[in-house]
Parts: sequence; C-alpha cells; structure tokens
Amino acid sequence: MARQYNFIYKQLVEKESDIVGNIAYSLYKADKIKFIEDFKAKNGDKEPTEAEFQPFHDICCMESNINRYKMQALNILQGFLDDTLSATTKQIEKDLENNYKKELMDIVGKTTVKSFSWNVFQSVVGAFVFMLLMCGIVFLFKFSEHQYTFTIGGSGSAKIEMVSSTPNDTIVSPIQQKK
Repeated sequence: MARQYNFIYKQLVEKESDIVGNIAYSLYKADKIKFIEDFKAKNGDKEPTEAEFQPFHDICCMESNINRYKMQALNILQGFLDDTLSATTKQIEKDLENNYKKELMDIVGKTTVKSFSWNVFQSVVGAFVFMLLMCGIVFLFKFSEHQYTFTIGGSGSAKIEMVSSTPNDTIVSPIQQKK
C-alpha cells in the first residue's frame, strides 16, 4: 500500500520565513511523536500503520487544531520575545549604570584633595586681589576730589589724612593768575 502524505505543513506554514508557522509545525511534530510513543507503549513497541495514523491526522488537520497550533506558536514566540526584551533591557540598564559609575569615578578621581585645596587657595587669592583692585579704583575716584597727605612714621606706622584746603593754600598756575 502506498504511503499517504499529510499536507498539514502547507496549512501551518505560509512561506519558509513564517516563524509562527514553523513553530506551529514543530508543535504538530511533537504531538505526532507523542502519539507514536503512546501507540508503541500500548501495542508492544509496534509502529503504527497508515490506517492507525489516520485518526491522528484527521484530528490534527481540523481547523480548530490548526488554529490551536498557531495560537500556541504565537504564545511561545511572544514569551521568547518578552524574555529576550527583558534580558536585553536589563543588560542595557546594567551597562549604562556601569558606564555612568565609571564616568563619575573618572571625574571624581581627577578632583583630588590636592586639586581641591589648590582651587580654594586660588579662589581666596583671587578674591583678595579683586578687593585690592576695587579699593584702588574707589580710592582713585575719591583722591581726585580731595587732597590727602601720606605720613609714614619711623616705627613703621603709616597714615593717610584728608587735608581741607582753601583757595589760598592751592598752587595757582601763572596762566590762571592772569585771568
């Protein structure tokens, strides 16, 4: 008797790149292997004949079972994609965190106690120089309005005094006297 072929592959797989269809066909094949193993266990290790396979093929080729294989394949594929996406997301997050920590350590490593102290020292000196410059500018503006005397003592003391002047105390140039 010629062997009858079941064309369930064409019902499950639309084209070779159909992943869901190929998974569904694998599920069908797993059911077929289980059927053969169960048959052999019940019949003293005897292989099923074509006639004995016919009920299995009839049940598997029903539209509801074709849809069941496809739904199981979709669930398997969805689970695989979820697991892969979850693992990939965790790996990306872990890599990002490690890179972030490494960058922070590189930045913090460059800022040592020595460089921190040096930066504080520079800031203090800069503030002091700025204060001297501002005092000098204010003094120059005020110096132009009044007359001052500078006295430096022998014991290292110094003082600045504003002198009140009257018109008689000022030196007048010869040009101004002619007017």
